[in-house]
Amino acid sequence: MDELSAEKFESFRIVALTKLNQTIKIDGFRTGHIPETVLRDHLGEEKILETMAELALQEAYPAILKDEKIDAIGRPEITITKLASGNPLGFKITTAVYPKFDLPDYQTALKIINAEPVATVTVEEKEIADFLARATKNQAENKTNPPPLPTREQIKNYLTQEKIQAEQDKRRVKILDELISHTTMALPKILVETELNKMLEEMKANIVNLGGKFEDYLTHLKKTEAELKTDWQESAIKRVKSGLILEAIAAKEKIAPKTETVEIEVKHLLEHYPKVSASWRTDGARTYVVNRLTNEEVLKYLESIK
Repeated sequence: MDELSAEKFESFRIVALTKLNQTIKIDGFRTGHIPETVLRDHLGEEKILETMAELALQEAYPAILKDEKIDAIGRPEITITKLASGNPLGFKITTAVYPKFDLPDYQTALKIINAEPVATVTVEEKEIADFLARATKNQAENKTNPPPLPTREQIKNYLTQEKIQAEQDKRRVKILDELISHTTMALPKILVETELNKMLEEMKANIVNLGGKFEDYLTHLKKTEAELKTDWQESAIKRVKSGLILEAIAAKEKIAPKTETVEIEVKHLLEHYPKVSASWRTDGARTYVVNRLTNEEVLKYLESIK
């Protein structure tokens, strides 16, 4: 619990009255030109004090975080404990904080994993034949603009790269699982909820980009958004922990993607997903690209530890 001095609190009265004057409507007066005495009589002291408190805490909250060195996340929960004219403003602020944790000794922990032999990848003739059969069927169905059939060599190269990528993904999952198992952290609910919302937005973007409707997808699954989030809870927790660990390693090792690479990737992403929301185009896309490229660089670094 904390207090704002009576003098400081009172200094917000004029600002509060000015704000209220711009929003309140009183018959016979133009908004913004209501005499102060009329405004006071119409609103009452309690409404004015509440507006003063709102403005005072909007200013005070960032300063409190800075002074107390609090790394807060999300919107705070603010409770007014004392609100009276000529008195200090009493308040209590509850907020989630960015989790603090110690990174494990990843230099030692990952040497064993990275020393394991890389799996050998092979592509069977049947796999090539099956792929070619699907490609032939697709060509026959697409009579307007049929795609050219790939050669057997092209198919083999494609399937080989797919399998190599799958093996790399398995190793990376193993690396992240190892780091998570040696890291103790308490996750604020807001981080998990934010990740769940992000997962939901990613799915919506993919479905819309493919020409579908998210509502139809939910109907097909026979699930609600809330049920999807429940199903994804463990995955979201793992994603949050992985992201925090990778972010901490990036900071410690000073790893960051090049600006020009980010710009190219953002442009490519927006061209590939033209139907995403305006807010995601302006903020979400860049955040997504920076995080993805940074994580990729960190994972490459972790894979190189011998």
